[in-house]
Amino acid sequence: MKDFEFPTPPEPKEVPFYRRIPSVYYWWFGAVFFLGLTIIWLPSQCTLDYLDSTEVTDELQGFPKVDQDKELEFREDQLWYRIGAAEPFTGVAEAFHGNGVRKMRWVAFPALWVVASLPIFASETVLPPDELRGHLTEFKLREETLNRRIEENPKNLSVLSARGDARMFLGNFEGAREDYAKMIELDPTLEVSHWRIGIVYFYLGEFVKAERQFEIYHRYDAVDRENGIWRFMSQTSAQGEEKARKDLLPYEQTDR
Repeated sequence: MKDFEFPTPPEPKEVPFYRRIPSVYYWWFGAVFFLGLTIIWLPSQCTLDYLDSTEVTDELQGFPKVDQDKELEFREDQLWYRIGAAEPFTGVAEAFHGNGVRKMRWVAFPALWVVASLPIFASETVLPPDELRGHLTEFKLREETLNRRIEENPKNLSVLSARGDARMFLGNFEGAREDYAKMIELDPTLEVSHWRIGIVYFYLGEFVKAERQFEIYHRYDAVDRENGIWRFMSQTSAQGEEKARKDLLPYEQTDR
Protein backbone atom coordinates (compact mmCIF):
# COMPACT_ATOMS: atom_id res chain seq x y z
CA MET A 1 0.00 0.00 0.00
CA LYS A 2 1.40 3.32 -1.05
CA ASP A 3 2.04 5.80 1.75
CA PHE A 4 -0.23 8.86 1.76
CA GLU A 5 1.60 12.09 1.19
CA PHE A 6 0.34 15.35 2.64
CA PRO A 7 0.36 18.26 0.23
CA THR A 8 3.02 20.85 0.73
CA PRO A 9 1.50 23.80 2.70
CA PRO A 10 1.62 27.19 0.97
CA GLU A 11 4.07 29.81 2.05
CA PRO A 12 2.59 32.07 4.76
CA LYS A 13 1.51 35.52 3.59
CA GLU A 14 3.02 38.58 5.10
CA VAL A 15 0.71 39.80 7.93
CA PRO A 16 0.08 43.56 7.69
CA PHE A 17 1.78 45.61 10.37
CA TYR A 18 -1.47 47.01 11.82
CA ARG A 19 -2.82 43.48 12.35
CA ARG A 20 0.20 42.51 14.40
CA ILE A 21 -0.58 45.20 16.98
CA PRO A 22 -2.73 43.83 19.85
CA SER A 23 -6.24 45.34 19.86
CA VAL A 24 -5.82 46.56 23.43
CA TYR A 25 -3.37 49.19 22.16
CA TYR A 26 -6.02 50.61 19.86
CA TRP A 27 -8.37 50.94 22.83
CA TRP A 28 -5.72 52.75 24.84
CA PHE A 29 -4.95 55.12 21.96
CA GLY A 30 -8.64 55.96 21.54
CA ALA A 31 -9.06 56.56 25.26
CA VAL A 32 -6.04 58.90 25.42
CA PHE A 33 -7.19 60.77 22.31
CA PHE A 34 -10.71 61.46 23.60
CA LEU A 35 -9.40 62.32 27.06
CA GLY A 36 -7.09 64.89 25.52
CA LEU A 37 -9.99 66.23 23.46
CA THR A 38 -12.06 66.64 26.62
CA ILE A 39 -9.30 68.31 28.64
CA ILE A 40 -7.79 70.58 25.98
CA TRP A 41 -10.37 71.42 23.31
CA LEU A 42 -13.76 71.22 25.05
CA PRO A 43 -13.08 73.86 27.75
CA SER A 44 -12.09 76.31 25.03
CA GLN A 45 -15.63 76.06 23.66
CA CYS A 46 -17.27 76.79 27.04
CA THR A 47 -16.89 80.54 27.19
CA LEU A 48 -19.15 83.44 28.15
CA ASP A 49 -18.70 85.15 24.78
CA TYR A 50 -22.33 84.38 24.07
CA LEU A 51 -23.33 86.87 26.74
CA ASP A 52 -22.01 89.66 24.53
CA SER A 53 -23.82 88.46 21.42
CA THR A 54 -26.30 90.75 19.70
CA GLU A 55 -29.06 88.21 20.31
CA VAL A 56 -28.76 88.36 24.09
CA THR A 57 -28.00 92.09 24.21
CA ASP A 58 -31.15 92.89 22.25
CA GLU A 59 -33.26 90.81 24.64
CA LEU A 60 -31.99 92.83 27.61
CA GLN A 61 -32.86 96.22 26.20
CA GLY A 62 -35.16 98.10 28.54
CA PHE A 63 -33.76 96.62 31.76
CA PRO A 64 -31.68 98.78 34.12
CA LYS A 65 -28.18 97.36 34.52
CA VAL A 66 -26.14 97.38 37.77
CA ASP A 67 -22.97 95.98 39.28
CA GLN A 68 -24.16 93.35 41.77
CA ASP A 69 -21.23 93.75 44.19
CA LYS A 70 -21.30 97.57 44.25
CA GLU A 71 -24.96 98.49 43.84
CA LEU A 72 -27.11 95.65 45.24
CA GLU A 73 -27.74 94.10 48.63
CA PHE A 74 -29.50 90.82 49.53
CA ARG A 75 -31.96 91.27 52.39
CA GLU A 76 -33.71 89.01 54.88
CA ASP A 77 -36.81 88.68 52.67
CA GLN A 78 -34.58 86.80 50.17
CA LEU A 79 -34.81 89.57 47.55
CA TRP A 80 -32.21 91.83 45.93
CA TYR A 81 -32.46 95.60 46.45
CA ARG A 82 -30.49 98.60 45.27
CA ILE A 83 -28.55 99.83 48.29
CA GLY A 84 -30.88 102.06 50.28
CA ALA A 85 -33.92 101.37 48.08
CA ALA A 86 -37.34 100.44 49.47
CA GLU A 87 -38.50 98.31 46.53
CA PRO A 88 -36.92 95.07 45.23
CA PHE A 89 -34.60 95.47 42.25
CA THR A 90 -35.89 94.59 38.79
CA GLY A 91 -33.34 94.48 36.01
CA VAL A 92 -29.98 93.08 34.93
CA ALA A 93 -27.15 92.53 37.40
CA GLU A 94 -23.56 91.65 36.57
CA ALA A 95 -20.70 90.36 38.70
CA PHE A 96 -17.00 90.57 37.83
CA HIS A 97 -13.76 88.84 38.70
CA GLY A 98 -10.97 90.85 40.30
CA ASN A 99 -9.34 91.39 36.89
CA GLY A 100 -12.50 92.99 35.52
CA VAL A 101 -13.66 89.98 33.49
CA ARG A 102 -17.38 89.34 33.85
CA LYS A 103 -18.21 86.08 35.60
CA MET A 104 -22.00 86.24 35.70
CA ARG A 105 -25.03 88.13 34.43
CA TRP A 106 -28.58 87.54 35.64
CA VAL A 107 -32.06 89.03 35.57
CA ALA A 108 -34.03 89.79 38.74
CA PHE A 109 -37.78 90.09 38.35
CA PRO A 110 -39.51 89.48 41.72
CA ALA A 111 -42.99 90.37 40.51
CA LEU A 112 -43.02 87.16 38.48
CA TRP A 113 -41.71 85.10 41.40
CA VAL A 114 -38.24 84.90 39.84
CA VAL A 115 -37.12 86.00 43.25
CA ALA A 116 -33.39 85.47 43.09
CA SER A 117 -32.09 85.31 39.54
CA LEU A 118 -32.22 83.75 36.09
CA PRO A 119 -28.72 82.86 34.79
CA ILE A 120 -28.31 83.91 31.17
CA PHE A 121 -26.43 81.10 29.48
CA ALA A 122 -28.97 80.58 26.68
CA SER A 123 -31.35 82.97 25.01
CA GLU A 124 -34.47 81.07 26.02
CA THR A 125 -33.81 81.77 29.72
CA VAL A 126 -34.35 85.51 29.22
CA LEU A 127 -37.81 86.99 28.76
CA PRO A 128 -37.91 90.29 26.87
CA PRO A 129 -39.51 93.19 28.79
CA ASP A 130 -42.64 93.13 26.62
CA GLU A 131 -43.13 89.43 27.33
CA LEU A 132 -42.60 89.96 31.06
CA ARG A 133 -45.22 92.71 31.06
CA GLY A 134 -47.49 90.39 29.11
CA HIS A 135 -47.23 87.74 31.84
CA LEU A 136 -48.02 90.33 34.49
CA THR A 137 -51.10 91.45 32.58
CA GLU A 138 -52.19 87.84 32.12
CA PHE A 139 -51.95 87.07 35.84
CA LYS A 140 -53.74 90.29 36.78
CA LEU A 141 -56.61 89.49 34.39
CA ARG A 142 -56.73 85.96 35.74
CA GLU A 143 -56.96 87.27 39.29
CA GLU A 144 -59.80 89.65 38.36
CA THR A 145 -61.74 86.82 36.69
CA LEU A 146 -61.24 84.56 39.69
CA ASN A 147 -62.34 87.36 42.04
CA ARG A 148 -65.75 87.35 40.35
CA ARG A 149 -66.01 83.57 40.55
CA ILE A 150 -65.15 83.59 44.25
CA GLU A 151 -67.85 86.20 44.85
CA GLU A 152 -70.30 83.74 43.33
CA ASN A 153 -68.99 80.78 45.36
CA PRO A 154 -66.53 81.64 48.18
CA LYS A 155 -66.08 77.95 49.02
CA ASN A 156 -64.90 76.77 45.61
CA LEU A 157 -61.57 75.13 46.42
CA SER A 158 -60.27 74.96 42.85
CA VAL A 159 -60.95 78.66 42.28
CA LEU A 160 -59.28 79.59 45.58
CA SER A 161 -56.30 77.49 44.55
CA ALA A 162 -56.07 79.15 41.12
CA ARG A 163 -56.36 82.67 42.54
CA GLY A 164 -53.73 81.88 45.16
CA ASP A 165 -51.37 80.76 42.39
CA ALA A 166 -52.05 83.92 40.35
CA ARG A 167 -51.40 86.10 43.37
CA MET A 168 -48.19 84.24 44.17
CA PHE A 169 -46.85 84.75 40.63
CA LEU A 170 -47.73 88.44 40.93
CA GLY A 171 -45.66 88.64 44.11
CA ASN A 172 -48.75 89.14 46.32
CA PHE A 173 -47.70 86.56 48.89
CA GLU A 174 -50.07 87.83 51.58
CA GLY A 175 -53.03 87.45 49.24
CA ALA A 176 -51.86 83.99 48.20
CA ARG A 177 -51.55 82.99 51.85
CA GLU A 178 -55.17 84.06 52.48
CA ASP A 179 -56.44 81.91 49.63
CA TYR A 180 -54.38 78.86 50.57
CA ALA A 181 -55.31 79.18 54.25
CA LYS A 182 -58.98 79.40 53.28
CA MET A 183 -58.63 76.16 51.32
CA ILE A 184 -57.23 74.40 54.39
CA GLU A 185 -59.94 75.90 56.58
CA LEU A 186 -62.62 74.47 54.23
CA ASP A 187 -60.87 71.11 53.90
CA PRO A 188 -58.29 70.42 56.66
CA THR A 189 -57.10 67.26 54.88
CA LEU A 190 -55.39 69.52 52.32
CA GLU A 191 -52.88 70.86 54.83
CA VAL A 192 -50.45 67.96 54.70
CA SER A 193 -50.13 68.16 50.90
CA HIS A 194 -50.20 71.95 50.51
CA TRP A 195 -46.55 72.70 49.74
CA ARG A 196 -47.43 76.03 48.05
CA ILE A 197 -48.45 77.65 51.33
CA GLY A 198 -45.02 76.67 52.64
CA ILE A 199 -43.38 78.65 49.83
CA VAL A 200 -45.63 81.63 50.61
CA TYR A 201 -44.67 81.43 54.30
CA PHE A 202 -41.01 81.44 53.26
CA TYR A 203 -41.29 84.60 51.16
CA LEU A 204 -43.30 86.31 53.87
CA GLY A 205 -40.42 85.66 56.25
CA GLU A 206 -42.46 83.27 58.43
CA PHE A 207 -39.72 80.68 58.42
CA VAL A 208 -40.94 78.60 61.38
CA LYS A 209 -44.31 78.07 59.70
CA ALA A 210 -42.58 77.33 56.40
CA GLU A 211 -40.28 74.79 58.09
CA ARG A 212 -43.27 73.02 59.65
CA GLN A 213 -45.20 72.97 56.36
CA PHE A 214 -42.36 71.35 54.40
CA GLU A 215 -41.81 68.88 57.24
CA ILE A 216 -45.43 67.67 57.24
CA TYR A 217 -45.43 67.56 53.44
CA HIS A 218 -42.58 65.05 53.72
CA ARG A 219 -45.06 62.68 55.37
CA TYR A 220 -47.25 63.04 52.28
CA ASP A 221 -44.44 62.70 49.70
CA ALA A 222 -41.18 61.30 51.03
CA VAL A 223 -39.56 61.32 47.58
CA ASP A 224 -39.77 65.01 46.61
CA ARG A 225 -36.19 66.34 46.96
CA GLU A 226 -37.22 69.92 46.21
CA ASN A 227 -39.36 69.89 49.33
CA GLY A 228 -36.29 68.95 51.35
CA ILE A 229 -34.39 71.91 49.92
CA TRP A 230 -37.20 74.31 50.86
CA ARG A 231 -37.30 72.84 54.35
CA PHE A 232 -33.52 73.21 54.73
CA MET A 233 -33.64 76.87 53.63
CA SER A 234 -36.54 77.58 55.97
CA GLN A 235 -34.88 75.96 58.97
CA THR A 236 -31.59 77.68 58.18
CA SER A 237 -33.37 81.05 58.28
CA ALA A 238 -35.26 80.14 61.45
CA GLN A 239 -32.67 78.25 63.52
CA GLY A 240 -29.33 78.44 61.76
CA GLU A 241 -27.44 76.29 59.27
CA GLU A 242 -25.92 73.94 61.86
CA LYS A 243 -29.37 72.94 63.16
CA ALA A 244 -30.72 72.61 59.63
CA ARG A 245 -27.87 70.29 58.61
CA LYS A 246 -28.50 68.05 61.63
CA ASP A 247 -32.23 67.85 60.86
CA LEU A 248 -32.04 67.13 57.12
CA LEU A 249 -35.08 65.17 55.95
CA PRO A 250 -34.31 61.47 55.34
CA TYR A 251 -34.89 59.93 51.89
CA GLU A 252 -35.02 56.19 51.34
CA GLN A 253 -36.34 56.14 47.75
CA THR A 254 -34.88 57.62 44.62
CA ASP A 255 -36.84 60.33 42.83
CA ARG A 256 -35.91 58.90 39.43
